[in-house]
Amino acid sequence: GLVPHKGCCLGCHQDPNSMAGEPRHVVILGGGVSGLAAAHYCQTEFGDAVKVTLLEASNTFGGWCQTEPRVSACPAAFLERGPRSFRAANGDPTFRLVHELGMEEELMPANRSMCGSRFVFLGGRLVRLGLVSALRYIGIINIVREMFVPKRTHSEDEDESVDAWAHRRFGGGLATLLSAMLTGVYAGDSATLSVQSVLPILVQYERDYGSLVLGGLWSMCSGLVSGVISRLTAVLQQLMGRPPTPVAAVDRFVAHCKRQTLAYSFRRGIGCLAQRLAERVRTAGGADLLLNCKATHLELPGPGPGPVLVHAQDRDHNPLSFQADHVISTLPAYALAEVLDRSVLAAAPHTVLADCSAALWSIPFQSVAVVGLCLRSPEGCPVLPEHQGFGYLIPQTEGQPILGTLMESLTFPSAQPKEITRLTVMMKPPGPINNRTWPHEQPLDHLISLVHGAMHKHLGLCFAKGQSAAGMSFSVLWTQILLHNHCIPQYT
Repeated sequence: GLVPHKGCCLGCHQDPNSMAGEPRHVVILGGGVSGLAAAHYCQTEFGDAVKVTLLEASNTFGGWCQTEPRVSACPAAFLERGPRSFRAANGDPTFRLVHELGMEEELMPANRSMCGSRFVFLGGRLVRLGLVSALRYIGIINIVREMFVPKRTHSEDEDESVDAWAHRRFGGGLATLLSAMLTGVYAGDSATLSVQSVLPILVQYERDYGSLVLGGLWSMCSGLVSGVISRLTAVLQQLMGRPPTPVAAVDRFVAHCKRQTLAYSFRRGIGCLAQRLAERVRTAGGADLLLNCKATHLELPGPGPGPVLVHAQDRDHNPLSFQADHVISTLPAYALAEVLDRSVLAAAPHTVLADCSAALWSIPFQSVAVVGLCLRSPEGCPVLPEHQGFGYLIPQTEGQPILGTLMESLTFPSAQPKEITRLTVMMKPPGPINNRTWPHEQPLDHLISLVHGAMHKHLGLCFAKGQSAAGMSFSVLWTQILLHNHCIPQYT
């Protein structure tokens, strides 16, 4: 979901509810969805017992979740600059937040059939990814053999990559599929990503059951038994004349959303969630939301409780300071590391901050280029019907210039007219990127050329002729290039 885990908390660790007298001051670093959600829940949980100050370095809230209105070139109502949607399966916190903010009518459900139709580019062609095709690619013999592969006996502190884990347990088939999947999530290399960090359930099943297959079967059976028991209990209560256990409105809403479809966006774009959060925090009172205000360094009290002095500067580089009882950081690891590098720890050795900063700096981040294409075709989507769906991902072994493609207009058909097709192509550069050139000083026109070539090979879209393999003509309404530097952490 869009509502992430708790941020890093520095400073006093006392419960604000236990403090009498003046409200406790909570300073939040970062005004993305994480920071705004932290401010919202500080207000809802502690009310007048806390005062919130949120510092955002840029001129807008939302972080990576930004929606750009388009009123001229494209009939679509908006264009996403960051995340396009969120999954229903792990979207409980987001659904609850949507309910609390009264945004139920803003949710835009994905087309269930298209959302469930996903592809992987394997052996030079698109392959629809389903249970049967996945089992066939992994190999039934490898799946049976996995139940007898000895579990790893190394120390729990030792880790291995996703690729190494998959090869050890199943062979190359699963390793290739996981490579494609992690390309879509992390834009990363499964040969370096930590299996304990990005897919901990694999390690858990091997440790607890000795096998992923056996662990999956046990979990499935346990879920079926639990479901049967719940239904029998409800029937018995009804037969005995007992009223059913009341279900909170928010729980009913969450359950309904998860049953309805597989993914969601918002009718005005993902960015509207951050806007509504900021409005709610402001109107609730007791909070200051400061844009163009960058945290520079902290003065910490040491190992014991005590106030933290947060230093910042505004857009004109004027110094600001805030005395905080609690500091919550929702900054990326490298941004928080910069703050700690310049911070002072009053009552403890400076190596404490240095160690924290070094740990944060050790987390690598991946840069990603995103190319948005908006096509018009009077006959509808020009992609071959057998290739239409949510999109496709490409394992690194295929050696393609792109990571994958999302077919946004098919996933969310209500967001634009039928004759409009929106595609989002993801690419990974070999190094840092900027707003002028691709790495190795290649101009952005070269990037578009790579994308057009990939679309021709993968989806049969010939941009030079404006013709598709489906026999439809199309024209390009607009092309948008977004270069996101250091946007996805790589947990290696």
